[in-house]
Amino acid sequence: MKDLIQLQSIDRSIIEKKSYLKMPHNLPVLNEEDPIVDLYKYGKKHLDKIKASYSAAQSELDQINKALSSAGGFKSKIRTNVEYQTYKEKLELLSHKRSVLADRVKDLAQKMTEEMIGLSKLEERITENNKSSDSATAKYIARIESLKSDVADLYRKRRIIVQVMDNAIYELYMSLINCCEGLVVVEAMDRVCKGCHLIMPRDVYLNVLSLARIEHCPNCMRILYHHNHLM
Repeated sequence: MKDLIQLQSIDRSIIEKKSYLKMPHNLPVLNEEDPIVDLYKYGKKHLDKIKASYSAAQSELDQINKALSSAGGFKSKIRTNVEYQTYKEKLELLSHKRSVLADRVKDLAQKMTEEMIGLSKLEERITENNKSSDSATAKYIARIESLKSDVADLYRKRRIIVQVMDNAIYELYMSLINCCEGLVVVEAMDRVCKGCHLIMPRDVYLNVLSLARIEHCPNCMRILYHHNHLM
């Protein structure tokens, strides 16, 4: 009877562990739909636009600075007041544009810095989330490998028990395992079957106590034992 109970315990452990192995598990893996990743992508596109605007403004500012630098050469060629007035207006216009562009370049540079700082913080969060995800995945893989090892060890123990068990008893156990939902051997206590909770006839309970033969519950057909048999 001890062998039967031990075999059942092993089988139930195998079923439990294999059920976990077959169960789908949702790991916290960062994916393309993650809000942080989405926010980072949006910020990156926005930063690229600012960089493009900054480059265009800086290029235009460089051209104006060159024009102002070369304006001195034209001054010596002025012959009339009209030409001088035109020259003066052009310088004022270029100076105004330079002032406006310089402010714009400065503003865009500041915005680029702010955006890069924000993106850097988002990158740190994404990195931390990836680390957490990697850690959770590693723990899950370790758990799965441990369970596989446990199942293999349980099967080894099962084979040892079956080898020394009477074939007729083993076949009886296997014939009941499906209809009894994996609980074939149950305790009988005070004439009550712990499998279906039926109060059994006195003679059946006495046979269980004496262990004269393998006794079944009249209702659920499970094999009955008494805790004294385990001592």
